[in-house]
Parts: sequence; C-alpha cells; structure tokens
Amino acid sequence: MGSEGPKSVVVHVSGFKKFQGVAENPTETIVSNLRVFVEKRGLPAGLKLGSCDVLETAGDGARAALYKAMELGISATDSKSNEQVVWLHLGVNSGAVKFAIERQAVNEATFRCPDELGWQPQQQPIVPEDGGTSRVRETCCSIEAILKILKNRGYDVAISDDAGRFVCNYVYYHSLRFAEEKGHKSLFVHVPLFSRIDEETQMRFVASLLEAIAATSTASSTSSSLRLNSYFEPSARDLVYSNNLKIDGLIKSGDLNTALKLFDEMPVYDVVTYNMLISGHGRHGFPEQAFHFYAEMVSQGIRESASTFSAVLGVCNDAGFCREGMQVHCRVVSLGFGLNLYVGSSLVDLYLHMGLDNVALKLFDELPDRNLAVWNLLLRGFCELGLLDELFGVFSRMELDGVDPNGLTYCYLIRGCSNGRLLDEGKQLHCRIVKDGWVESNVFVANALVDLYSACGSLIDAKEAFEAIQMEDVISWNSIIWVCAENGLLLDALKLFVEMQFWEKRPSICSFVGFLNLASRTENIELGKQMHSYVLKSGFGHGGSVHVQSALIDMYGKCVDIESSVSIYGSVGEKTLVSCNSLMTSLLHCGFIEDVVEMFGLMVDEGIGIDEVTLSTTLKALSISALASLGSCKLVHCCAINSGFESDIAVSCSLIDAYARCGHVKLSRQVFEQLPSLNVICFTSIIHGYARNGMGSEGLDLLQEMILKGLKPDKVTILGVLSGCNHSGLVKEARFVFDSMKKLYDISPDRKHFSCMVDLLGRAGMLEEAEDLLRQAPVNGDCVMWSSLLRSCRVHKNETVGRRTGNCNSKESEMGDGSQFDREDNELNVFDIPTWKSERGSKTLVNVDSFGAAGDGVSDDTQAFQKAWGIACNTTNAVFLVPQGRHYLVNATKFQGPCTDNLIIQIEGTMVAPDEPSNWDPNFPRTWLDFTKLNGVLFQGHGVIDGSGSKWWAASCKTNKTNPCRGAPTAFTIDKSSAIKVKGITIKNAQQMNFVISQCDAVRVNAVQVSAPGDSPNTDGIHITASTNVILQDCKIGTGDDCVSIVNGTSGIKMKRIFCGPGHGISIGSLGKDNSTAMVTKVVLDTAYLRETTNGLRIKTWQGGSGYVRGVRFQNVRMENVSNPIIIDQFYCDSPKPCQNLTSAVEITQVMYMNISGTTTSAKAMKFACSDTVPCSNIVLTDVNLEREDGQVETYCNSAQGFGYGIVHPSADCLNSHDKDSTITDQTAEAELADLTRADIVHTEL
Repeated sequence: MGSEGPKSVVVHVSGFKKFQGVAENPTETIVSNLRVFVEKRGLPAGLKLGSCDVLETAGDGARAALYKAMELGISATDSKSNEQVVWLHLGVNSGAVKFAIERQAVNEATFRCPDELGWQPQQQPIVPEDGGTSRVRETCCSIEAILKILKNRGYDVAISDDAGRFVCNYVYYHSLRFAEEKGHKSLFVHVPLFSRIDEETQMRFVASLLEAIAATSTASSTSSSLRLNSYFEPSARDLVYSNNLKIDGLIKSGDLNTALKLFDEMPVYDVVTYNMLISGHGRHGFPEQAFHFYAEMVSQGIRESASTFSAVLGVCNDAGFCREGMQVHCRVVSLGFGLNLYVGSSLVDLYLHMGLDNVALKLFDELPDRNLAVWNLLLRGFCELGLLDELFGVFSRMELDGVDPNGLTYCYLIRGCSNGRLLDEGKQLHCRIVKDGWVESNVFVANALVDLYSACGSLIDAKEAFEAIQMEDVISWNSIIWVCAENGLLLDALKLFVEMQFWEKRPSICSFVGFLNLASRTENIELGKQMHSYVLKSGFGHGGSVHVQSALIDMYGKCVDIESSVSIYGSVGEKTLVSCNSLMTSLLHCGFIEDVVEMFGLMVDEGIGIDEVTLSTTLKALSISALASLGSCKLVHCCAINSGFESDIAVSCSLIDAYARCGHVKLSRQVFEQLPSLNVICFTSIIHGYARNGMGSEGLDLLQEMILKGLKPDKVTILGVLSGCNHSGLVKEARFVFDSMKKLYDISPDRKHFSCMVDLLGRAGMLEEAEDLLRQAPVNGDCVMWSSLLRSCRVHKNETVGRRTGNCNSKESEMGDGSQFDREDNELNVFDIPTWKSERGSKTLVNVDSFGAAGDGVSDDTQAFQKAWGIACNTTNAVFLVPQGRHYLVNATKFQGPCTDNLIIQIEGTMVAPDEPSNWDPNFPRTWLDFTKLNGVLFQGHGVIDGSGSKWWAASCKTNKTNPCRGAPTAFTIDKSSAIKVKGITIKNAQQMNFVISQCDAVRVNAVQVSAPGDSPNTDGIHITASTNVILQDCKIGTGDDCVSIVNGTSGIKMKRIFCGPGHGISIGSLGKDNSTAMVTKVVLDTAYLRETTNGLRIKTWQGGSGYVRGVRFQNVRMENVSNPIIIDQFYCDSPKPCQNLTSAVEITQVMYMNISGTTTSAKAMKFACSDTVPCSNIVLTDVNLEREDGQVETYCNSAQGFGYGIVHPSADCLNSHDKDSTITDQTAEAELADLTRADIVHTEL
C-alpha cells in the first residue's frame, strides 16, 4: 500500500496591480476574473480554488500585506481535511511571448527602479537571516510534470531559472520560505502581455495550470499516480480543446477550408467549436454559412452559450438579417439569456441598426448592471440615427448612474454635435473634454474635435484643435487637410499634405481619395493629375486600392475627361461594384446617358451586383434619356425592391423624380408615402415632381406638411415651390412664399429664386413689380433675368418698362465675360490677404511703405520702420505690415513696448541687415531686431528676416584663430515679453544667434524656419534663456550651431515636430560657466528628426557650476547619420585653453530617452560623462535603437546612474555599474548573457 495522499488540493492565487503608469497588468485581470471563469468551466474533483488576491507592486513596504493574505488563506483551509495547499503567484514579463514557470527565487533584491511605494534596494538580501544574496530557494512543485501537461494541451510554455531581482523574485522568495515553514507548496509563473497572448487564452492557460498543479500535487498515492497518468494522456475533452485551438488559429489566418476539413474530422465537438465557426464565417464575409452553423448546432441539441448568441446576433447585425435576428431574440428569451449583459447588448445593437430605437431603449433599460460599453453602444446608435436629443438624454442618464465617460463616449457625443452642426454645444463639450484630460490622452477624441469644427465651418477652431493634438496620426492630418480644402484653401491643404510627409506620416488611401474627391468637386483637373502621378509613385495606382482607382475614374469624369476615366476602368483587373459605379457616374456627368443604362444591364448580367448608387445613377439617366419610359423606370424599381434598396433615400428620391418626369406623378406619390422616414430631401423631390407637372397647389400643401413635421425647408425646396406656383400661375401664393424665405426660414434668396419670381410676375403682367424685384436681385440681376422681363414686356406690349429693361440688359451684356473675370479676380484677392484679416477681425493697417520705406534693399528704411512702429504700438487692433515682394534695409533697432491690445506684426517682405560689421551701430552691439516689453503680440507672415551674416562669420575667431573673439548681433530677439505667438516667418543668415527668446513667459513658436550654413559659427537656431512656458512646434532649423539651445532659468519648454540639420543638435546648455548657478526644469522634446548633425540630444555643463537640470524627456526622435546621438557632458569646455578641473558641478537628474532610433557616425552612440562628485542620476532609456553602418556601437558611462528597459541598443547596463568609468559593447553583453533570450536580457516583469 502506498502512503495515503491528500484528498484534495487548494490553490491560492495572486497577481499584481498595474505598475508605474502601465495601462494594464494582465495578472490583475486574470486573478480578478478567475473565480467566475473556473466556475463556468468547472474544476476536476479534488481541486479547489482558494483565495484570489491582487498584491501591490511593491517589495518591503507590501511584505506585511503579502503575509496577511497568506495567513488568511490558511485560516480558510480546514487543516483536518487532509488538503494540500499550493500558493500560485502570477507576474507579467512585458517582453515575453510565452509562459514561463519559475524554478527558483534568489535572496537578492536589486530593483531596477523604485517600486510603487518608492523602495529601491540594490544588492540587498531579501531575508538577511538566510545568509547572503547567493542563497537560492527552489519550488517543490513537480514543474517538469506540470510542463508536460500544459504542452500536451497546446500551450507554449517553458521553465525559467531566473525570476529577476525585482518585485516578482521578492514575492516568490518570501512565498517559498513561508510554504516551507507551513508544509505547503509555492509556484511562480510569468505570463506575457495581453497584446502578445490574448486574455481568453491566458484565462484558459491558468485554469489548465490549476488542474496540472492539482494532478502533480496528489501523485504520492497509487490512485493519485493513476490519475496523474490520465492527465498525461489527453482525454476527449482535451482533444476537443486542442482541436478548437487549431480551428481558431486557422480561422484567424483566413484558412476557412482547412478549418472546415478539421471540423468534419472531429469525432466530437462542443459549443466553443460552433461559436468559432459562426463568428469566423461572419467575420470573413460569409453570413449565410455562419447562420447555417447556428441552425445545425441547435438541431444537434448543443445548447447555446452567451458567446453563441453574441456571435450570431453580430452576424445578423452586419448582414442585415433582420427577420433572422428577431427569431434569435425569441430563442434568447426562451432560454433565459435576456438579462445577460453581453447578449442583451448585442440585441440593443441589432435593433439600433434596424432603426427601432424604441425597442433598443426598452431592452437597454431591462439590462441589470449596465457597464460603460453598453452605454457607449446606445450612444453610438443614437448618434448614427441622428437622434441628438436622445443622445444627450442618454448621456445625462449615464452620469446620473455614476458611470464615468471614456474617450469613446466623447467621440460619439462630438460626432452627434458634428452631424447636427451644434457648434455651441460642441464647444461646451470641448471644454469638459479638456478639463477631463481626454484631448491629450486620446487622439481619436482630438481628431473628432477637428471634424466637429470642420463640419460647423469654424476654420480657426479646427486649426487650434489640430495644434492641440500631442501625437498626430494620419487621421489627424487628413482631418485638418480636409478642413482647409472644404473652406476653399487649396494651397493650405496642399502645404499640409507635404508637411504631413515631412514628419514621416505616410499618406493613406483616405489622403489620396480625399484630394481626388476635392479635384472632382472643384473640377480641378490639374490637381487631379498631380494626385494621380503621386498615387502611381506611392503604389496605390493600377492594381492598387480599388477606392483610389474609383476616385481616379470619378475625378476624370467630373473634369469631363471621359477617355481617361474609361482607360483607368479598363486597367482595373477585377471589375468591382465600386469601380463600376464610378464609371457610371462619370458617364452620366459627361452626358453619355445611353451608356449608363447599358452598363446597368451589364452589371446585372455579369453578376457584379448593384447598390443604391447604381440604382440612383441609372434612374437619373432614365430621367433625362430619350429612351426613358414608364416600363424602364418600373424595371429598375423592381430591381430596387429585389435587392432591398427600395427604402433607401437616394433611390426613392430618384424614383420620385423619374416617375414625375415620365408624367406619372401618382406613382411618385406612392413611392413617397411608402418611405419609412421622411426628411427634407424626400419632400423636396416630390415638390419638384409636382412643380414639373404643373401642380403648384399640391407643392404648397406639401410645404405646409413638412413644416408641421418639424422639418425646415432649404433653398432647393423653396425653389421647387416657386417653380410650381410659376407653372400654375399662383402669383399671390408665390409672393407670400418668397417674402417668407428670410422671415420664416432664414434663407436669403439667390438668383434662381429671383429669376423664378421675375418670370412669374412678368407672365402675370405685373411688369413694374417684376422690374423693382429684379433691381433688388444680386448684382441687379443678370442677362437671363433681364431677358426674361424683356420678353414679358413684348408679350404685354409695355414699351416703357421694355425700354428701361432693354437698356439695363445692354449694359449687362456689354460686361460679358469680363465682369465674371473681374469677380473671380476679386475672389482670388480675398485669399491673398494675410491671415490676420480672418483671424483677428477688423484691423487698422500700418504699412511701413506709408512712412517712406523704399523697400529696394539699398536705401536705409530704419526711420520709416521706427515711425510706423510708433503708430502701430499705440493703436488698438493695429497691423504693423512689412509688405510682400520688397527688401527693406534696416539697421539695428529696438521695437519697444508696452503697446496697446491685439497688435499684429505681419512680415510678408524681407528685412535685411547691413552686411558690414565695421559700420554696425555701437549702441546695439549684440542685437539687430529687438522686440521688448510686449504682451499678447502676434508675429506672423511668410516673410524673411535676413541677417546678412557672411562677413561677421569670416571675422570670427572660430573661423580664423588669428581674429579677436568678440560677440556679434542676434538677428531676431524677443525680450521681457509675455503671451507672444510667432508663426510662419523665416530667419536666416544671422550674424550670430538667429532667434533669441529671453526673459519671456508664454511664447508659442509655430512653423518657423531658421537657416544658416553648417560652418557658420555660433549661429544657434532658437536660443531660449531665462524664460518659462515656451512651445516650439513644426519648426525646421539648420544652422552652424545648436538647432535649439536651452540655458539657465528656463522651465516648461515643450518642443514638438522639430527638424534639425545641419547643426549641433538639440542642446540644454551650456550651463555653469564661470562657477555660475543654473536651473533648467521641465523640458520635453516630442517628435523630431535630426539629420547629419554633430550632436543629437545633448546636455552640456561646465565644471565648477552649481544648480540642476531635472525633469527632461526626449521622445519619438529619429536620427540619420548623427554624431553623438545621446550625450550628457559635465566636462564641457568650449575654450582655446584647457579648462581647470573643479569638483562642483550642475546636478543632472530625471532624464528620460524614449523611442529614439536611427543611425550614427560615432562608435560611442551614447555617452554619459558625468561628474565624480555630482553624478548623473535617474537616467531612463526605453526603446532606444541606434546603429552604425560601418561597425559596432557602444555606451560610455562615467558616474552615471539609471536603467534601461524594453529594447535598448547599445546596452545601457553601464548605467547600473558602480565603476566610475565603464564601457559596455553589444558583444560584451551578448557574451555574458548568451544563454538567455532577448526578453531575459532586460527582465521587465512588472
């Protein structure tokens, strides 16, 4: 007889909370949901799930909580019941792609960063009484047997001998020690992130792990040994599970045929098998087959689960299976799943897509414990249905229920405001979103705000919303580009399109389709051809995206180049519905009516299919075709009914129009009355149908009906009513409608309305009234209107009015096309006016030319500028204008404030400095254009500030060491100012520094270009000193020194999308010169491109200084052939003589490098040369990858402390070294860690 083993096994499970801002720790989710999961799945006899605890991600500070959880777990276990207790701890390894069973824990705590409670031990024993840090404790669980069970079940799992030296190892060591004292067992398992292995698979893995632990923990008895062997031999249940995993993988890869073949070979299957087949076929576009599997499942007596109903309802929803969806709903109720949250939400979604919002709301109200996802589902439905009152009503209810909104919630609310053009409500919502922090953290919310202001026609608000986005994606750029395009700013849109690519955002299909659609709308074939060329270069052309090809077909068609449309269509390999529709609309636009009708027949015969666009285009063609007949209209109507598009608004309105043009207005009315919902377009179509058939009274009745329904007529609706009155001779009624346009409907009559009324009054003989009305028309009418009145005068033989009409008509005719050209020129001139006119309202223009400026580049214009400044500075709402196309020679000048409110400095021309150093004004030795003591001033324009610095550079001691070392002027200085904006200007060839911001607060620099030759000495691009809250954005800088230099007294500096090269990179410093004190804090560089610069991201300080640099973050930086990509140098010495060795130094701490990549020309890609007495500390590197084409790269460290996690290349391990001077190459690291995987090299378990 073998020894009596335990009757059962109790497994207590723990995980960890999220750590240091990580969005989610999978172990927290797994442990929190484990009990519910295993209860549904069921556990084998003899296995019990004990406590499920989520621990703080901390070491010593959380030790008491760890032991408390263990003691509570023991107290809940009956010691007399002969139960085996196992402690299972789960941790996450963010770099892993498989599960890892940890064999042992080490008595050493060396935390790579502080834990959640701020503790950061280094080479410290976890339990001092256990001896030194070399002590190892191993688990007594049969991990090889556990591994075999798990592998038999298809899991990718391995055994690891290193649990790290962080919190995971700390907890595991204590647990092993505790388990040994109590006669228990302990095991630690690392899991990957959910992004590597999904949550459902990880939940199944942990459930299988529990079963494997139970099987191996009871192996001491004979009966238990038999049961262990049964675990090693896969059971029928395990075979089903294994096959299900294979089917799931095949479906996800799109191989449905192989999945079905495997399914047919399976002897048994379960509800999970069918769930995968249903959802997989639905996801891959085979809804009929998906529903077939559901019916087969029911017929075989396999009962549905909540996942089954959720999947099949999703199929019905996507495929439009309304009747089938209702049948499934009946079964949901009969089986008692109606109150299940996931099934109920699927039903809500189904009925919302069917347009039955009242049913959806009723089902929603019946759901218990509604979560945020269900609320968002309802919000999305109401948004898509255009039910804005209900949308905001649901949002109010959601807040009353205590449910906090997320980014998706705000996206639906913003979209609702966009659809309803609710600008004021949108702005209120924007304020709340900013307050809640969603603009900065959620790019989708930020993009939705841009779309909102675009839809509401608020260009300025849209631009500001775009500029507020922290990390734009392609959608962000597309949104702002279309805002400009929709507002007629084509050049701005194209400029943004180029800028998007400059920042390495590759145009998407939507980018090209949008521009091609713009070319179609404006009939701008030159733009279309340029985009076509770009499409071909980008690989989206022939054989590429069907959407791009269709947009090309449509563009050439709208531009009346039907040959090109047909050519592109012919080059498309497989004819699709989208490409056929594009060619149909192009043929219609170009007047090839019979070809449209013929193509409709071909699409039906060849099985390409039809949709609402096909049907409405064909009906429009029939409406104007000589072949049109009632029979052909009815034939297309039958196709619409058979294809399910009879209720589509576009198709129905086209049917109404087609029947009316055939003279069968009764059929038009039948189509109108059968529509499930009516909008303005429907009423407008039937009103025009009545007007075309001389039934003006019916049109008036319909106008009243739509008003009673709460619908507001538009210009087209009113034109239809007036046209009906004209054809019916209803003068009184037409006059009332015309007079009511502005009063009742806030519609300004256009030339078509005036023309219709003039024609009606003229036909009625009311010629004087028609003449008076015509003189009120836009531009006093046109030739068509005067000619119409003249014809009426002839009919009614009114010579007096006829002569006046004839004279006016002659004058109008003489203007001819020339007037049209004049109007077009005037319209173009509007866009040439600088942007201040649209952004700041009415202004007083102060033009330097008006004060005697010559602008010839030779005459001294300094005095004229000073006079103009005196006026502009003291005039409210003034614009100080430097006109375009002129060169102004200006000597050193101080433009001093304070000035009155809302001053704009508009630089469109070029300001040139004197080029001779010997003639420089001695009163201004270090400045040229100095703007000081200003508040709320905007500098903008497309002009240039040219420092003419070549002779200054030649006289520099850095160019020629025999020259004396002396300072030179700064080209453009803003000093002692606040709330300043600088936009769009170019600064070049400065005598020394190009642009200095000194002693300022709240300065924003946007889209400024700075340039000077790469060998021009000391020509820093933008230099910031003693200033706070400065933002640099979208700037392109290439000079002979630092692109951006940040020195003492600065705080709150944000740089975004900076292009740098040539130059010395982005620098903080130099600081601490001549034993001075320096303070620089809160500096962020986000998104930059550095090309062929002599330094990359640099912090430089002199020996002997004091103070600090702290709170610096460099992220999302791409480098190309950059020397010294990452460098901290506390031994900086820019002096012809050797610098003295001093002990004090400026402290450098809290510096982060995140997502830095590219190529370098230096062997030492990262250099941290720090002071021995004031070491650099808290340096963090993550996702850094620097390469050198001609050899290895390495990191140099001296007295630098920090750590790297994620991918860091070259290795940053020397940051943790206690050696003062150490260099670690990639080869060294690989030799030391040859037996470990890449994920193990940087063990980021939490």
